[in-house]
Amino acid sequence: MRVNVNGTFLEYDTFGSPDQAPLLLISGLNTPMTRWTQQFCEQLVSSGFYVVRYNNRDTGSSEHFDRHKPVGLLRLLFARMWSFKLNLPYTMNDMVKDGIALLDKLNIQKAHIVGRSMGGVIAQLMASGYSERVISLTTIMSTTGNRRLPKPSIQVMRLILKKAPHPKMNLEGYLQHRIKYTKAIGSTRYPTRNEDIRERIIDDLSHSGFNPGGGKRQLAALIQAGDIRIATRKITCPTLVLRGDCDPLVPLVCGLDIHKNIKHSKMCVVEDMGHSLHDHFFDTIVREIRLLKDAAEQSCDQSDVLALQKA
Repeated sequence: MRVNVNGTFLEYDTFGSPDQAPLLLISGLNTPMTRWTQQFCEQLVSSGFYVVRYNNRDTGSSEHFDRHKPVGLLRLLFARMWSFKLNLPYTMNDMVKDGIALLDKLNIQKAHIVGRSMGGVIAQLMASGYSERVISLTTIMSTTGNRRLPKPSIQVMRLILKKAPHPKMNLEGYLQHRIKYTKAIGSTRYPTRNEDIRERIIDDLSHSGFNPGGGKRQLAALIQAGDIRIATRKITCPTLVLRGDCDPLVPLVCGLDIHKNIKHSKMCVVEDMGHSLHDHFFDTIVREIRLLKDAAEQSCDQSDVLALQKA
């Protein structure tokens, strides 16, 4: 399904009944909503949620911004180092407003928010700037953008900087590049099978085409957002910081920095999890999100009792 929001259009779908607790899933950098797999979404539904997943702008079948040439990587690095502003087609705040506008279209006043990687940055900004719309916050393998935090491993950086072949010119070369990258950032103990990665990438290409500029434009928006700790410290809703202990792309300490900057947040470190959601970890992740939901609902009930007592 598609919907016009915030001056763009987004593709989304839903799982479960609107009578259940609404939960918004926000994807990572250049990551389509299908990375929140149907199995994962259905497990959330079984835990009492009405699940909404969507493609961020410039991802999947949401609007692509190909009319805007992406900023070069060297310029992005200089912008990061020297903190100067770039003229970008959109910012992280635009992507935050996309999610809020989608909730508006679905007549959802408040929701549990779950964001992974870049989606975790969007989720933090959402919980900070739109606290009245957020029941609880879960960040998965995300960061605050603090410059002092460690960078990706050398192996992962090499794969990020290496240009992938164009799939129309060399499909096998493109698939091999994506397989190497996926394996490099994922769990070493529970790796995704090569066949599954191939199938997933081919499915992405068939549904939304090849859009390398989208990831570059999202990366530029993420880099320009910079250090968001000032916003993160304003978050007051029940918060879960969930991450793996062997993430070579966004290291464990990045999650610890989120936890450090959100008062009363809960930290959950998942053993052997890298920078991907392998189905081996679904039970643990869903259980933790459900426990956060229960705590948030209990907190709301207590607030209602206090309000009645004051009245």
